[in-house]
Amino acid sequence: MLIRLSALGVIWLATLITLGRMRRSYVTNSLLQKYAEDERHKNECHEYWYQIQLEKIKEELRSKFVQLEEDEETKAFLDNCYQKTDAVFWQLYHSIAIPFLKLFMTQTDVNGYLDRGSMFVFSTTQFDQLLGIDEAWKADSLLDLGAGDGKVAEKMAGHFQHIYTTEISTQMRKQLVKRGFAVLGIDEWTEQKYDIISCLNLLDRCDKPLTLLKQIRESLKEDGRLVIASVSPYSAYVEENKSNGNKPTEWLAIRKTKCVEEQVNQMVENVFIPSGFEVVSFSRLPYLCEGDLTTSFYVLYDILFVLKPTIY
Repeated sequence: MLIRLSALGVIWLATLITLGRMRRSYVTNSLLQKYAEDERHKNECHEYWYQIQLEKIKEELRSKFVQLEEDEETKAFLDNCYQKTDAVFWQLYHSIAIPFLKLFMTQTDVNGYLDRGSMFVFSTTQFDQLLGIDEAWKADSLLDLGAGDGKVAEKMAGHFQHIYTTEISTQMRKQLVKRGFAVLGIDEWTEQKYDIISCLNLLDRCDKPLTLLKQIRESLKEDGRLVIASVSPYSAYVEENKSNGNKPTEWLAIRKTKCVEEQVNQMVENVFIPSGFEVVSFSRLPYLCEGDLTTSFYVLYDILFVLKPTIY
């Protein structure tokens, strides 16, 4: 008798076979190392995630730095990461499913399909601190460009009557719809103006970042704000541009540097000012991502700016 298995059925079967073949010692050692690392993180406040050397920042920018710290929402995200990574069977399932699904999906689509790999950029309180507002502040519209699964947009949502999002990934768009967000077409969002536009970790992942900044400026209300985050060190990679070696069509004038402060100076002087923006505030904070079987969470470092359009 022939048994027909769906694609997911094949993945489940492969997972079971892999579980049977994996050496107990490998699993045990990996879990022990992860447990030790988790305990270290649970006993830290991670001050170094938020630190910056202001003496290396251009003098006119130093007063605009906002010092952030690990708060309760950040800790809650990390606690959720610890719980998810402890679900060993699901993590093993994902370790088999991901390479299989990547044969016909992008990494972002895979994450959306499996509902994994959620990101954390800032908490609601940190967002308020950066904008210099309180929880009572209200505005009409927010646009979150490249919104992913929408969990970051949720941190900002309470302040706005209308929330719009964009996202290239088909699977992530489905996640956004599930969360009740309006999803605009890639060329549709420029047809109106917004109070706040967020562009989080998108400049280094889009094909034409300079064009994007121009469109954002034209789409902000006169007193609007752009909330923009960029990973440090800056490294451009366009997931959809495989034929071009995943390189963007437009390059930002940012020299390669491991110095966070130097990247801040370059982004302001070489990118934001020429694009018609002025810095309102900036900060450094962790860009966190849910982990896998061997690592509870992954962390990169973000520079986050609040910008306003320059008045000519």
